[in-house]
Amino acid sequence: MADHYLEFSETLTHLTSEQVDWLQNQLETVHVIDGAEYTEDKLPDTGDATWIGCRAYRDMEDYDPDYGEDVGFGYSLSENVDEDWGRYLWIHSEEHGCVDRVAHLVQKFLRAFRPDRCWSLTYAGTCSKPRVGEFGGGAVFVTATDIKYCSAWGFVEEQEKQHELQKDIARLVRRAEDLNVQPEDLDDVVHDTADSLAASIDNSGIDGQIAWLVDQLGIGDVESYITNIAERKA
Repeated sequence: MADHYLEFSETLTHLTSEQVDWLQNQLETVHVIDGAEYTEDKLPDTGDATWIGCRAYRDMEDYDPDYGEDVGFGYSLSENVDEDWGRYLWIHSEEHGCVDRVAHLVQKFLRAFRPDRCWSLTYAGTCSKPRVGEFGGGAVFVTATDIKYCSAWGFVEEQEKQHELQKDIARLVRRAEDLNVQPEDLDDVVHDTADSLAASIDNSGIDGQIAWLVDQLGIGDVESYITNIAERKA
């Protein structure tokens, strides 16, 4: 028999007193009775709770009420001000942890206090025995508007797809050569496809145009181009 572990360790740093109070409030266990929240020490004498858990998760999609009072990870708020981190929240897991619940809490924090900032966490998936295919890991990247996940297994799957795609492309090249298809024979379809792409990018608005241009040219060149346009129009 083997044991599986999901481990991580990360911090939210430079917390103000207001942010510390907010985090303590969000991580507090509440019992919801008739739509109202009650902490353990203030439960009414009558009424059954329809929801029990950390206050932070009441608005979390796909949250399982059976989790109960389980936060989903270990945590502690620093008692003292660290020289490098100030007041901080340490988030960790030594055996099992719920990365999605960490991400949900942090996103709420960013929305409330740091809407222009980002936060990330990397995690390890390990096994107590060296079984084949049982080791991995991944990361989560959080902003006020988005949560993105990646995993070692997802990376491998994507590389396998790309490998198969390159094999298919090579097969098509060989077929085109066998059929005596020349580069100029594909000019029309290339131009039509490129025109459709350009139209789609233009229709996406200035944010879509700039995002595409930055991907092609880089921040510096696009910023210079925008500046030059503004100067010509002045």
